[in-house]
Amino acid sequence: MPSNDAFQEVLRKLTDDPLWHFEKFRIERFGTGDLIPFTLNTVQRILHHRCEKQKKETGFVRQVILKPRRSGLSTYCLARFFRAALIGQNMRVAIVAHDEPTTITLFNMVRLMLKHYPAPLKPKEGYSGKRELSFSDLNVRFRLGTAGGTDIVGDQIKLLHCSEVSRWGENAFDYSGALLRNVAIADGTEVLIESTARGMGGYFYESYWSAQTGENKGGWEATFFPWYVFDDYRLPFESDAEKEAFKETVGAEPRYGGEEEERLLTETVQYDLGDAGLETFGVSLEHLKWRRLSIDVNCQGSLDQFHQDYPSSDREAFLASGRMVFDREILERIRQRLSTQKSVVKMTLPTNRYSPGTNIPKYTLDPHPTGELEIYIDPIEGREYRIGCDVAEGIEVNDRDTDWSVACVFDGLTFEQVAQLRTKTDPDQLAWKLVTLAQYYNEALIVVERNNHGLVTLRSLLDKHHYTNLYNEMRLDERGQKRTKRVGFLTTLKTRPQLVDTIRELLREEEITLKSRVLVDELMTFVTLPNGKEAANTGAHDDCVFALGLACWGMTRHPATGRRGPLLPEYSSRKNEYRHYVHV
Repeated sequence: MPSNDAFQEVLRKLTDDPLWHFEKFRIERFGTGDLIPFTLNTVQRILHHRCEKQKKETGFVRQVILKPRRSGLSTYCLARFFRAALIGQNMRVAIVAHDEPTTITLFNMVRLMLKHYPAPLKPKEGYSGKRELSFSDLNVRFRLGTAGGTDIVGDQIKLLHCSEVSRWGENAFDYSGALLRNVAIADGTEVLIESTARGMGGYFYESYWSAQTGENKGGWEATFFPWYVFDDYRLPFESDAEKEAFKETVGAEPRYGGEEEERLLTETVQYDLGDAGLETFGVSLEHLKWRRLSIDVNCQGSLDQFHQDYPSSDREAFLASGRMVFDREILERIRQRLSTQKSVVKMTLPTNRYSPGTNIPKYTLDPHPTGELEIYIDPIEGREYRIGCDVAEGIEVNDRDTDWSVACVFDGLTFEQVAQLRTKTDPDQLAWKLVTLAQYYNEALIVVERNNHGLVTLRSLLDKHHYTNLYNEMRLDERGQKRTKRVGFLTTLKTRPQLVDTIRELLREEEITLKSRVLVDELMTFVTLPNGKEAANTGAHDDCVFALGLACWGMTRHPATGRRGPLLPEYSSRKNEYRHYVHV
């Protein structure tokens, strides 16, 4: 290469100014196929800044990106890695998509960038095949793969781009795990996982939310872009008169969401654009004009399809149309309220502590920044509380996760959630935590599911801890004469829907106030499955849902002092039905 000062200055600028370097690449314009310089759009600039910021702070990049359709984020990921390969050495780059045609399309974009890269700067091309491209002078190799294949698994990777991961299928957990194990947790490594949404549950859903909530401790960041941030998703009006006429129809067309249009006009989101500073994005009438056309044409009139492909919130993106058990609008309002909720107090509930020199259990709450217990409201003297507890059965939600033991605590007078325990512990140890929680909340009534491991928890509550303020059932025999008392709530094919219906009614009538974001997440992923069963969607949890149901059952069947009578009727004395009362 020439060694003159001008050429060296170009090399320096290629390294120091990524945006200038990107413009030396050529891509095809969507719709026309014309070759144009790769100039970053707004969405791409935001992602670029987030990646650069994370790399500067941690030394590596780990991003899970939930995107609107055709926003150019796949192109950015490819261009980012192509640039890294040009200015680096000794690098392995892997590109993996959900199917063969898409993978080939992505790989051809890389070849196009190389073909039209300025000749004096172009690296020496080594082996080039259908699934591989190498730069021999830099010791750089690009590998092509399709989800589920064996092309890349086992190969050392420095830069990994996983595209449309929501469509990777049932083996996504295993295949992605094999890929990620090939990327060292080291400076200079990058993993970009990007996709549109495809319903609730599955690997991409789990990856996004574990990054969003901070549950994933591997340095992952979740990035979401509402559709209206993308530059191209708006249409101009031909005249002021047309714009005024359009404005008069906003919120009046059910097929476009009715009042949803009015709500969208009030939405804003803010992103950091680096040197350009913070920028706020909102929805204009021009955006709504494009939205209507997209619903009619791109989504064949389906508003739910638009929500999935062009979401305005990450929750909206994952919602499965027509399958949610609980009212989506109600849950969205609750979720929006919780988004402004102040940080909650977190505690751990230690077990196996005893008063000095005795075998008397000692029940304590210890503050901890990542504690298993969230406290939203401290107990009020004289107030009655109800606790619903769903005991984990050890069921695998997916091959990386099992269910949780959950206790939801509610004020029996106001029906307001005051605390939530979500833990993974043995059922007898759970009893210790429940007693601690119940004593803190004024000797609260505990409604424990007695199925499976719940029996161990109940026996420990009674025999070891001598806690007696427990929910009981009274069952009548076939003739309706002999009564048998059973501690706990038995979940059956008959009583399970009744728990769900109780939640549904209290939500609909706005009788209940929820405070747990995890609980609301589970309510939003609680769906009607193809077999008609109401349960958590694939890869999602429903432990909080049933803990809520049990708490609601306790509140409505045993109203607190000062609360009006049961909201829902007691069971009759017909055979095989139950009467319920508190064990004293």
